[in-house]
Amino acid sequence: MVSPGALVRLEGLGARPELNGRRGRALRWVAAKGRWKVDLEGELLALKPENLVPLPGCCDAVARTVLLALGRTEVFGGALRRLHVLGATAWELGMSFAPLAGAAHPSSEGALVEVVLVGPDLPSWLPDADLRQCWLEAGVCVSCFRGRYEEFVSSPSFEAADVTFLSNPGLCPSGISQGFFDWAPALHALAGSSPQSLGVCAGVEPYASGEWLGDGIYDELVLRASGFEILAPAERCSHGCFAKEHPACGWQLWGFTCVFCWPTVGSESSKKPCVVDALEPWIWQAYYKARRTRCELPRFRFRPPAMALQPEDLKEHGRCKGLGATSEARSELRRKEESTRLMDDSEDEEGAGDESGGPPTTTTATTTTPACDNAGEEPQQISNDEEKLFMAQMEWVSATVKAAWTQGAGQCYAAAAAAGAVAAAEEFADRSRSRPPPPGQLHVMVLGAGELAARLGAQGGLGPAAAAAAAVVVFEALAVEALWRKPGALGQELVGHAVLGALEAAGLQLGAGVASAVGQRAADTYQQLQGPQQPPAGPLGELLFELAEVACHLAAAEASQCRAVAAAVVDNLDLVVPALGGRE
Repeated sequence: MVSPGALVRLEGLGARPELNGRRGRALRWVAAKGRWKVDLEGELLALKPENLVPLPGCCDAVARTVLLALGRTEVFGGALRRLHVLGATAWELGMSFAPLAGAAHPSSEGALVEVVLVGPDLPSWLPDADLRQCWLEAGVCVSCFRGRYEEFVSSPSFEAADVTFLSNPGLCPSGISQGFFDWAPALHALAGSSPQSLGVCAGVEPYASGEWLGDGIYDELVLRASGFEILAPAERCSHGCFAKEHPACGWQLWGFTCVFCWPTVGSESSKKPCVVDALEPWIWQAYYKARRTRCELPRFRFRPPAMALQPEDLKEHGRCKGLGATSEARSELRRKEESTRLMDDSEDEEGAGDESGGPPTTTTATTTTPACDNAGEEPQQISNDEEKLFMAQMEWVSATVKAAWTQGAGQCYAAAAAAGAVAAAEEFADRSRSRPPPPGQLHVMVLGAGELAARLGAQGGLGPAAAAAAAVVVFEALAVEALWRKPGALGQELVGHAVLGALEAAGLQLGAGVASAVGQRAADTYQQLQGPQQPPAGPLGELLFELAEVACHLAAAEASQCRAVAAAVVDNLDLVVPALGGRE
């Protein structure tokens, strides 16, 4: 709501459309005319309330964030002449960029710092795919390009910037945006068209202020995987602000910054930018590297699904969680899901009882919801349609990771199938970890994840299916025990039975005694990893690798494939969760 003295942006003016986007100050409300008296840089106007958009109090946050980031690296020693702000929305239209004027070269008297806001979610009153000057302020000229950055790069109005600012990109969100796949073409265009440009990534802090989770860690990780050189690692930004009404996200905006650039090769006197591959292989190579990179934080692994691989079931039912939607739709979905994305440590952690000694019940990944809303509640039965959609979501994750293993790394299809199966099983399990399981149900998620891994791994043959199922069951047993402080609660016998149950539920036709041998090896591995302390990540990965390799071999896979399959399995397990200190 507009109040006296508030900064406002003008929009929707039909009589004087050239003023749309300009900023002024609301002076007072004139009740007789039903209009606000507005000071527009000395010109007094009487405007209707619907033509005024109040600007945020942190209106210079972007400019000050850019200056703060540039001060963290010695690489940028020149004057700022041109800044591109990628991912801009109507919110950034309300920003003041006047602080940037001080970064202009002192000898360039009268020269303006050119700021270009680029983004498909800029207001619709701006022309599509066309550069338009919006306003002038002290020492700064601000223009807008309504469209994607790669479109801007190919337009005749494009000029490379000294600094390119990624505004709240969320390259690896754990929520509803595609993140990486939305931004990859822009990052590719940046590397190819502006290799000399210094990049500043200013991402959201997706939870409460003071928590380093999700996007804060992953933007830097994904930039490294994409081939960029990190000049200043992620660091908290003092100019970030919380903006619940932001059209793209309602979190802590510009919560942290990292500075990056495209690397060069050659001697100091003959440096040249590194060659940029074609877009498609570049995307999948970056995805593969990011997926294999381990983070210090548990429960956050890179696995955004590719829109091009979205199953038809999800398209038909419109259950793609906002992917491809407008920023306004994504904003509403983010707000609805925000409360379910925190791990609630205040819940009763004693909900699970001792489950050792006997085979598990045959509750599978596809017959119950992956998580209960409250501790102590029984898993809710879901309809056939819901089951179908849930499986389609898991298959979507699997298909994307498989594509990364084949197109990004040239791996054999058996290894790719194992990678996709484990990634999907981890996606399933990750949705179940934020609440303690009901009493007597500690094994349900373990068995469900194992069955899912077996079903999807079978796309590459019996070897990948057996390897994925065995490793996932052991891993998830350790993970659920570590998360809810129930060491040894499942027990060796139940783990072995869980592997057998997963293989049987997936309908795999293994040779006589093969399933039992795989189950026994899994039980033995689980027992090796028991003890008063959780295992370090190194030995944990080594033992799970051996388990997957042996299981693959027992299922009569070719010897040349077994090691590749085992490596793919371990690469896709979040070893931090059950490893030493992982819960904390």
